[in-house]
Amino acid sequence: RELEGVHEGIGGGAEQFSMTDPITPDEKLTLEGHALVPENDFKLTVALEKNNVGFVRGGFEDWRKYFDDNGGFAPSLPTNSFRLGRDLHLDIGRAWFDLGLMLPDWPQVVLGYEYQFREGDESTLEWGPVGTQSPSIPGTDAKNIFPASKHIDENTHILKLDLNYDAAGWRLEERARVEFYTLETTRRNVLADSFGSTPNTVASIAERQNQIQGANTFSISKPV
Repeated sequence: RELEGVHEGIGGGAEQFSMTDPITPDEKLTLEGHALVPENDFKLTVALEKNNVGFVRGGFEDWRKYFDDNGGFAPSLPTNSFRLGRDLHLDIGRAWFDLGLMLPDWPQVVLGYEYQFREGDESTLEWGPVGTQSPSIPGTDAKNIFPASKHIDENTHILKLDLNYDAAGWRLEERARVEFYTLETTRRNVLADSFGSTPNTVASIAERQNQIQGANTFSISKPV
């Protein structure tokens, strides 16, 4: 549980399952994955293949990582520990879809799309000062023990194109990728707390980042 960040309690499910169904002599349907609900760790992959024609593949996976909502500990303070009282976790996963064309004497083409995501709340070590005195004065008794967290909404859209072609002993390969990335974060950090019902000073920060990047490679090879 500590190594994998699993939530406390009892969970269970199918660790691994798979199924293959030969629909016709030239067609095959494959299903595989695992499911460990209710701890939200599952994966499903589906593939339909036809000889000398191509394939369709797709899947989805999602798992949850939990975080501790406790802050630090200061034995000398009247209240020596704090917690946020919220279930902190990140849902991490991806969904993908590939379409392949494998016709004889034609280039092998694979078109694909993938969506990756991270969403939820995680703990941070930007703990806030707690004490009977201001944290800015010399010799203050304030200790950085008030817990902090950050909300994350991160996603990436990936488009891809793969080409392979063999002709007269030569092999031509093309690989193209384009990624559209977005990251939004918000956090609320305590800057001062003197044991009142609410912290004295709080800072709220929101950030956003967008980027687009692409790559393309082309290669020609021939065994000698």
